[in-house]
Amino acid sequence: MSADAYANVARIQQIWVECRERYGKFGPFLFGAFGGADAMFAPVVHRFCTYAIPVAPEAQDYMNTVMSLPAFQEWTTAGLAEILVIERFETV
Repeated sequence: MSADAYANVARIQQIWVECRERYGKFGPFLFGAFGGADAMFAPVVHRFCTYAIPVAPEAQDYMNTVMSLPAFQEWTTAGLAEILVIERFETV
């Protein structure tokens, strides 16, 4: 990864950790209960997993929380079952 990519990964981890430190008493997601911020970060969680991006244990804990959601698992399964191929995007 580039230096910029590492900086973005660090920034995202910092957001996750700080939100959970501040609102964790209300639940395991960024602001306690599952919400819009978690939905917006779900694709990022997926990318970090797919590309085996190393993260701090606290960030991994958040990722595990998101990945344990039935909706996340259903979304992943549906994505893996997708057979549509758009050639111009596959060869970029």
